[in-house]
Amino acid sequence: MPAFENYSREAEEIEREIARKGLVLGIDWEDETQVHLLAR
Repeated sequence: MPAFENYSREAEEIEREIARKGLVLGIDWEDETQVHLLAR
């Protein structure tokens, strides 16, 4: 296991994957109410 891990890159990859899955599910990321309900 390396002593240094690129957490920033991993976080970006996770964020990108969440966005992709959300698009497939029809989530409107611009709809603040919908995103807030999903976050709950």
